[in-house]
Formats: sequence, structure tokens, C-alpha cells
Amino acid sequence: MQNLISKILQKRGIKKIEDLDKGEKETFDKWEKILTTEEITIETLVEFMDSQLKVATNNVANPDNSPKKDAKLKAMITIYNSLLGIIQSPRSEKETLEKYLEQLLK
Repeated sequence: MQNLISKILQKRGIKKIEDLDKGEKETFDKWEKILTTEEITIETLVEFMDSQLKVATNNVANPDNSPKKDAKLKAMITIYNSLLGIIQSPRSEKETLEKYLEQLLK
């Protein structure tokens, strides 16, 4: 539990979370989630896009897809691949250049 929330609960004389009513508990849960959620990093974004890409790729193979759904899935695959390429390209170029420069040193 976050220090700020603890102080507020103490100020209100609440010793346990179980003492909160349903609405207060929902507010507490919302506040706790906001305070404990980490910022999005490039790595978490890449992981998310990879997982979405796999889902879309698996679903595009379904013969029962409507033409509209099929087009949507193909667009998703293209977009995720493009975004991943943009994110990963500088890293890949850097690694390639480092290997090349190391070869020149040998």
C-alpha cells in the first residue's frame, strides 16, 4: 500500500482495508492501481506488440474469418510489424556496425 494512502486511512481512523465499504474499497483499489502502475518502457511496448502480432497472425489463419475481419487482421499485422521495425531498427543497425568495427580491429 502506498504511503499517501496509508496516511489518509490513518487520518480517517481506518485501520484495515476490510473496514471500507464497497464504494470506498473501489476508490482505494483505483488509487492503489494508479500509484503502483509503472511507466511504459520501450521493452514493455515491444512485448505488447509482439504478443498482439502473434495473436493477429494466429487469427488470420482462421478460414471462418469474414473478409472484413481478415482485412483488419492483416492491417494489424502490417502496423505492428512496421512499429516493431521502427523501434528495433536503430538497435539492429548499432549491433551490425559494432560487429563490423570489431572485425576491422582484428
